Amino acid sequence: MTDSLILNVAIGLTLTFALFAALVSVLTEATSAFLGLRGDYLLRGLRALVDGQPTPAAQTHPSSGGAKPLSQELLENALIAHAQQEPPSFDNELRRIKQRRQLPAYLSARSFSAAVLDHLIPNADGATDLSAAVAGIQALDDSVPLKRSLLALTKTATGDMDKFRREVEYWYDDHMDRVTGWYKRRVRWISIALGTALVLAFNVNALTIARDLYTDQALRETVVTQAIAHAQCDSTMSGDCINDARKEISDLRGGGLPIGWGIIPECKVKSANCHGAAKYGFANPDRSGWADVWFVLAILAGWLITVIGLVPGSQFWFDLLTRLGSLRSSGPKPARSDASP
Repeated sequence: MTDSLILNVAIGLTLTFALFAALVSVLTEATSAFLGLRGDYLLRGLRALVDGQPTPAAQTHPSSGGAKPLSQELLENALIAHAQQEPPSFDNELRRIKQRRQLPAYLSARSFSAAVLDHLIPNADGATDLSAAVAGIQALDDSVPLKRSLLALTKTATGDMDKFRREVEYWYDDHMDRVTGWYKRRVRWISIALGTALVLAFNVNALTIARDLYTDQALRETVVTQAIAHAQCDSTMSGDCINDARKEISDLRGGGLPIGWGIIPECKVKSANCHGAAKYGFANPDRSGWADVWFVLAILAGWLITVIGLVPGSQFWFDLLTRLGSLRSSGPKPARSDASP
């Protein structure tokens, strides 16, 4: 009985984390798109790979005719520029959001390799071999970081042009994996900020929710039933799934789950002892002094736990919800028999 009670409380908490993490994921992606962060980090990664540093710098080479970053010329190459709605404007730090949104959000390794060879090693016949590629690379100025990298890749190609193209693609993919790590670290802070705002706006306190689920059997059964029914939201977080999440949060509030702001139930009964902060759960209606301090600290701890719980993301919690639902349906594993077969 105790195991079942704890499992049901865990299912209720997992559902709460999953629903709010889903909302945070959608808001984070919308914020990233509005700020043009994917395009911004793609450009930073391209600059680091080609120009040798993620911030703009004047790089010269014979084909440029002047001070112009190679990363900019590659983005202006016809093989890549078609993916953009319009050519981006390159200022020092791409401070304008509109400029960042003009940048492509994704550039495949194949497109990058083709653009590099087309820009630095042009061949009117379209039949460039590795010896011509090496000659074209050698013609670049020694100050161009890309020259050293491409020369190193030609050594591993062993005279095979197709292998050289693949080596350039692998090199690009490896670097962009690191750029993805830069992007995820930046976006994680955005998710934490948005998650904190949601937790405070909806007053989502993990400790309060766990307490009410543990003590209220009717609430616990209602939440668990809804949790099992909504354990199949996928990682894409489609529009229908998000609408279900919003509706589910509303239903949970209507079912008595302590989410949102308002006069707490205890104060509706003991109105004589409730005034000021106590009405909204920021003080203990029955005590005062240090009891109120610990009460507020418990509230802050509950909010903090919820914010931390949103960090793993919605897919983690929906997967866990599915596993917990399966565990609840199958029941405890039967004890092993000592009898010999």
